[in-house]
Amino acid sequence: MSIAIPKYDEICNLEEDILSKRWQIIRYAIAHNGEKGFAAEYEVQQLIRSILPNEYGITTGFIIYQANPNYINDNKSEPELTKQLDIIIYDAIKCTPLIRLGSCDVVPIEAVYAYIEIKGCLYKNQIKEIVQDSGSIRNITKRYYYETAGSTNAILKVIGESNENAYPIRAYVICLDSQEGLQADDVKIELEKNIKEIGGNSFISGMLVSGNSFLFSHSVNSKDKNDIENKDKVYLLKDKPLMRFKWRINEDLSRFFRIPSEWTPALEIYSGNIINHNNYPSASAPTIIH
Repeated sequence: MSIAIPKYDEICNLEEDILSKRWQIIRYAIAHNGEKGFAAEYEVQQLIRSILPNEYGITTGFIIYQANPNYINDNKSEPELTKQLDIIIYDAIKCTPLIRLGSCDVVPIEAVYAYIEIKGCLYKNQIKEIVQDSGSIRNITKRYYYETAGSTNAILKVIGESNENAYPIRAYVICLDSQEGLQADDVKIELEKNIKEIGGNSFISGMLVSGNSFLFSHSVNSKDKNDIENKDKVYLLKDKPLMRFKWRINEDLSRFFRIPSEWTPALEIYSGNIINHNNYPSASAPTIIH
């Protein structure tokens, strides 16, 4: 007796159904809001970990950044934190969280690729705030790194001071469910309207609505006329939304800025003031005694 080989579409739909059922259990079987939020965060973290290669670190917490725009000149350190984020995706090869608090971490912007906001249920009136948050967080573009200069010195490098070398982090939203009657086309319209009205760096790299749809935006090349004309456009895919999300987040992150091998995040800027930016003694060389 021969066993029929399942079709690819059937396997995709099965995975989608299993995930939707797990998320529905969280939504409707857990009564305590705190426990519900914790369970949702855990489930989504497990999903993201299964999707992304190990070069990407995954945690929850805050992004820390240098808020003083004149830091390079006056050496006055003014580190600030973003709002607490459900999931932060960062460079696990070059950096670890600056602070670990058990339930949440603090990750320097120099290592961050993306964040993910988790919604137990997406409501139409939440979409504006989602877009506003993306603009606020993606406005943090200045990053500080050390470039190795010989065996004991390093030079401070700054990127993100202009549009040409600014890399706003990716912004994703995962919704376990959506408001009854809220259609995917309505979500698309609301996203486009708010992205256009709010402007700036407001942008949704991808939004997965479980068992319903996947919405995403294209990155804009400021030198491409077609890109500029469509900078507020949101694309909607209703077929295989989970698979589309997997593909999109991997592609987006693979294209994100990578620092050269001889660079390292300048974590010193969060611990005090640097005396000499251009020739900083960054490491101790072994002393050889003859």
